[in-house]
Amino acid sequence: MGEGISILLNVLGGLGIFLYGMENMASAMQKVAGEKLKNIIAIVTKNRFLGVIVGIVITLLVQSSSVTTVMVIGFVNASLMNLTQALGVILGANIGTTAVGWLLILKIGKYGLPIAGIGAILGMFSKNEKGKEKAKLISNRINTPELGEEILSSGVCDMISMARPFLSDPFFLEKAKNNKAKDISPCISCNQSCLDNIFAGKTV
Repeated sequence: MGEGISILLNVLGGLGIFLYGMENMASAMQKVAGEKLKNIIAIVTKNRFLGVIVGIVITLLVQSSSVTTVMVIGFVNASLMNLTQALGVILGANIGTTAVGWLLILKIGKYGLPIAGIGAILGMFSKNEKGKEKAKLISNRINTPELGEEILSSGVCDMISMARPFLSDPFFLEKAKNNKAKDISPCISCNQSCLDNIFAGKTV
């Protein structure tokens, strides 16, 4: 019974982080595009074949066809895209997801840390909100449990010590609610890795 509850909690936690990450990524992309978003979508999806290519490219960039699909559904909901345009992009997302498997076999620790570092530096020196959103867009997909797991196991740095202030932050839920991912992303990455190890019976 206890093991079943642990699995359920792990699934719910993983699903929550996954959905939060998708919403965060979609929000960042919309903020970067600004008011011109509808015109951009209309141009790149005016042809169904071009829409397929767009779906493939976006899926490769965000490394998830689910993220692409959720964004497209959101765009249709907001009347930024019609059903015909959406079908081409979703088809491209499903094609692109086959290539994501090749990206996943790359050592994320080798490439993830420099990319996350670039994103953090850009975010620190950006003077406007759009620049900060671009930086978040660059590094957001790098804050994954896999990266946290690899960094912890390799001993590159002590992610637990780095994230401890965030774990004890009384405003953690408020930051999550207000979509301030840049303030809590390290905590999300480390905490999920810790939970994964606990559920697997490993030492944290």
